[in-house]
Amino acid sequence: MAETARSQSTDPFSMHRFHVTDTGGFLNLGTPAAGFNTLVSPEMSVGSVEYQEGTMLYRRKFPGEVTFAPLTLTKGIVKNDSSFYKWMRACAENRVYRTNLIIKHFHRDDVSGMVDYLSAKPWREIHCFNAFVTRVKMGSDFDSMSAEVTIEDLDIEIEYFRLFENGKEVDAAGATAGA
Repeated sequence: MAETARSQSTDPFSMHRFHVTDTGGFLNLGTPAAGFNTLVSPEMSVGSVEYQEGTMLYRRKFPGEVTFAPLTLTKGIVKNDSSFYKWMRACAENRVYRTNLIIKHFHRDDVSGMVDYLSAKPWREIHCFNAFVTRVKMGSDFDSMSAEVTIEDLDIEIEYFRLFENGKEVDAAGATAGA
């Protein structure tokens, strides 16, 4: 089974520019045509801490605690695929549940908009570390009169992430490491 949760490049309906892979095998899907529809990108925030010393008239502000917002993945439900539920259950039952995620972002250079995901190199990768599931919705609400595709959601917490551009990590000064 492939380590990717993305459609194959031969999928004519796939116009997405990203793959999501994981090191723990939780996102391995039963069919290659079951890629993610949406991904809420990783977000990092730095709080601020105020400090007033002695008789200073104004408080000084300093960087505080770094926090990371959860990722949300959505995909259409595929027959005989319960990977989201299995991962959530492993987390709930305190079995092995942490994994590292790699989000590969591709650029569309060709005119047709189709990307050959099997041979193309991503221009940006986001490596998310120590990810685990905090919420899973097993499908849309049941409505027999609706013609919508049934979608399942997955919220994932991460401890931190690192950004890579053209295969090199972007350092704190904004330049790629080793460049």
